[in-house]
Amino acid sequence: LLERGRAAGATVNAFTSTSWTLYALDAPKDDFLALLSLYVRMITNPALRLADLERERRVVDAEHVYSGVRSLLWAFNQQVFPSVNRGQTVLGTPRSRGNIQLDDLLAFYERYYIPANTVVVIVGDLPIGDVRQALERSVLQPPALPRPERFDPPAPNVPSSVRILSSPTVVALAYRLDDVDAGLCSDLARLIDLRLFERVRVEEPLAREATAVCHESRHERFLIAIGFTKRLDGGRLASAIDEVLREAKHTPPSAAERRIIASRFDAELSLMLADPGELA
Repeated sequence: LLERGRAAGATVNAFTSTSWTLYALDAPKDDFLALLSLYVRMITNPALRLADLERERRVVDAEHVYSGVRSLLWAFNQQVFPSVNRGQTVLGTPRSRGNIQLDDLLAFYERYYIPANTVVVIVGDLPIGDVRQALERSVLQPPALPRPERFDPPAPNVPSSVRILSSPTVVALAYRLDDVDAGLCSDLARLIDLRLFERVRVEEPLAREATAVCHESRHERFLIAIGFTKRLDGGRLASAIDEVLREAKHTPPSAAERRIIASRFDAELSLMLADPGELA
């Protein structure tokens, strides 16, 4: 798959969260269906017994080193859903990864990698009939659909707060967004990100870095504002971030802010379109 993909100019990637794993294929139209068949066969009938477990552990170890802001989002998930997450992370720890054996991988795969848990999304100029035929030929999962397990979504632990000793000082404030779709949440995050920069880095330089993200956890959507500081007066950062969030409820974006946000979005989109990995 990798050799044929490279020859065609395609990329493959995978992303994992606490509740799903996403496998992405980006390929030219003429080669897409053939590569899709290979990719789906690999996912639905992997040679797990032949896996080099130690090599995969080293890959995850490297990802752990560069996890960055994800560590903060992990802490957020523990605070909001403590009874569900119980301190667990997507990457785990060196000890927990070292305890994983091939039989554990097989048991996990057999339990969760089933048709009832699978969603396939295809975007491109391809006949839907050809896509269906390619999938029907390629999917090697058991044909019978098992009865899905009952799922009771956990209630988020809000409102709540926690303080942890760390250096540098990190402040994260989050709001749960009810009945807000992902697009609107992302727009709000871009507006808050812009206003945070003006408030805590330009007007009053309290933070060395500040940003806002739209974060989804356990089927709940949150707007999170984050600031990092090493200043002695960094204790004021929390109230400054809170002010920005509260003002956004009553102050719509100005024409100038809309132009800046649109310009930033266009720049981000251009970078994504130029890099198939980022686009995936």
